[in-house]
Amino acid sequence: MVTLSRRLQAVAALAEPGKTVADIGCDHGYVGIWLIQQKIFPRVIAMDVRPGPLETAKKNVALYRMEDAIELRLSDGLRMLEIGEADCMICAGMGGALICHILENESDKAKAMKQIILQPQSELFLVRRFLRQHGYAIIKEDMVKEDGKYYPMLRAVWQEETMKLAEDRQDIYDAYGRLLLEGRHPVLYEWLLHEQTVTCDILSGLQKAMVEERDTAAGERQKLRLSELKEKQRRIEAALSYYA
Repeated sequence: MVTLSRRLQAVAALAEPGKTVADIGCDHGYVGIWLIQQKIFPRVIAMDVRPGPLETAKKNVALYRMEDAIELRLSDGLRMLEIGEADCMICAGMGGALICHILENESDKAKAMKQIILQPQSELFLVRRFLRQHGYAIIKEDMVKEDGKYYPMLRAVWQEETMKLAEDRQDIYDAYGRLLLEGRHPVLYEWLLHEQTVTCDILSGLQKAMVEERDTAAGERQKLRLSELKEKQRRIEAALSYYA
């Protein structure tokens, strides 16, 4: 049996059983192999924009004798996938802006999926906001810590109608995840405390520097940064209130 990292194990575990999964940015192909071994999907279309990782995935597919179950394709995002060819999409390990681009650039293909599993490496707030504004509903979220880093992830479905949420909480949900907050996820709590400490330290250092700084241009930049940090601090405190 193939062994996944804690992050990829959690990503794969978000998927519900289906017919065919498209693994976008498949890297070495281990997620697809694991999903077949666990009998969650009988077929995988593993795609990557880079020939190198795809060649490595090809070797791993052969090693586990899964040539009949896993098809490899050189593809930029969903470009080489036909509409309805897969009922699940997994996109893990990419930046949030790139994931949004993939979903928007091939929107018909993405919306045809019964489930979308996403694990952005950055800018998750962009992904949550994109999903909310384009008719997707986030139905499950998880978060793990591995090697000192925190990895949030989610499963979404397209439902055509945008979910209406309280505006005063929307930025909090986009930043930290409504389901993670309402479920009082322990890993999110740990990360929030870490972010609170880091933000307070930066804020304190900046305020001290502003007292000593006499450069007007630098002062304006510092004021803008100070405002951003105070807003982040507000969001963190609002998120932590869920754990009170």
